[in-house]
Amino acid sequence: PGAPPPPPDVVLGVDYGQVRVGLALGHADSGLVLGLPVLHHPGDDEGLALKLAEIARARDATVVVLGHP
Repeated sequence: PGAPPPPPDVVLGVDYGQVRVGLALGHADSGLVLGLPVLHHPGDDEGLALKLAEIARARDATVVVLGHP
């Protein structure tokens, strides 16, 4: 029911690690991918999820993709 959601404009890629978390930002319209500074894991996944949501909002990411560890 209804139209499918529009394709993502900005994607936050996450390379999960228990100590460090790699981040990249991809722009679907241009294909440009930019590495972001490494995020130090705060020690719990809930804290990490909150930090990732904050980063995604600040970078206008509409999709977050978590790599398979």
